Amino acid sequence: MSKNNFIITALDIGTTFIRAAIAKCSAQNGIQIIGAAVKPSSGVKKSQIINPETVSNIARAAIETAEREANVEVDSVYASITGGHINSNCTFAIVNNLDSDSIIKDKHLTHLIENARANSAEKGRAIVHEIAQEYRLDGHNVEKVPEGSVGMRLESKVLMITADKSILENHGRVINAAGFKVDGVCWNIIADGSVILSEDEKKEGVLLIDVGGGSTGYAVYFNNSVYYANVFAVGGEHILNDLMIGLDISADEAEDIVRKYFNKKITGNSDAPNIIQIGSPAAKTHSLNKADIEMIIESRVEEIIQFIQKDVQSKGYYGSCARGVVIVGGAVHLHYFKDITEKVFDKRVKIAVPKFGSCPVEGDEKKIYSDRYEFLMDPSCATILGLLKSGYNLKLREFEKHRGFFDKLFNH
Repeated sequence: MSKNNFIITALDIGTTFIRAAIAKCSAQNGIQIIGAAVKPSSGVKKSQIINPETVSNIARAAIETAEREANVEVDSVYASITGGHINSNCTFAIVNNLDSDSIIKDKHLTHLIENARANSAEKGRAIVHEIAQEYRLDGHNVEKVPEGSVGMRLESKVLMITADKSILENHGRVINAAGFKVDGVCWNIIADGSVILSEDEKKEGVLLIDVGGGSTGYAVYFNNSVYYANVFAVGGEHILNDLMIGLDISADEAEDIVRKYFNKKITGNSDAPNIIQIGSPAAKTHSLNKADIEMIIESRVEEIIQFIQKDVQSKGYYGSCARGVVIVGGAVHLHYFKDITEKVFDKRVKIAVPKFGSCPVEGDEKKIYSDRYEFLMDPSCATILGLLKSGYNLKLREFEKHRGFFDKLFNH
């Protein structure tokens, strides 16, 4: 595979939707989306797969649709993972530089992460990400990755993000059953951050929240790293469930109410009528009070946001969010989400919409472009775009390692 032209495929299995996207990539031009598809999800509950066969079939259908649009066949994917089984914890690692020139090299950074993995090994858990938060060289803090610096003792505080091993393996089996290999796995909140957050936000401090159908993930970005991350196993589907129970209505009726009257993307700023009629003339119709619906929605949204605020504050990271709160995910289109988040956090809140250009732009850090697929420019699609970028960056790092090997072999 050449750096001049390679294919990346992303697969995001969610509680509400399953998304697939295919991109033609190069180191020069970046990431060009050439195929994409979204299918309603089934067989997933609280972000966990409960019906593997159903999910495999939907995932295969989504990828095949994207393949037809891209006019390519793919055999592997970069996949998302999320859910209440995701945990994060910090560990410390140390490496003593024994090289005669005392220069910190890539191998020392790799050894540092390996030590961090060993320090945080836990039965039944699989490591998804290792994120170095800060480095110390010979006892002094350094602001950036110290590769190339001179020092004898390298230390780092590393955030380890882990998943339940059996759930992660089941995720992989479902994708394999659909006919595809797994090239890599990325937690959705990390994927989101790669395409949603600016460099200033990641440096100065921001809280990123992804409100999915079955769970809500969040992470504190600061000093160009992730300092804290967690998952609350409640999402948009729970709001619909509350409406079903509280109003004694069906799932379809709950979805219809939210879509018609309380989805800001669709309704704009218009208010719902005080009395909302549901049902059809052919069947039994009945009336619902707007105030009752609002109370149910607001109560659940406030519960989600208050849980996050208390957790972030209790861990000592509330003051690290100088740039406020950024929210993405399918549920953020509810009228109340932004307002309630601003009220609870007393900070600036932004609903982030992923964007990409129609052609490659020189110097564009995101390097994602396409002349179609505008439907991906939505807060609910941050993860699928982030997976493309994650896979792209991983593939470029693989190329660099191979190039370094051959440079040493033939240019010594």
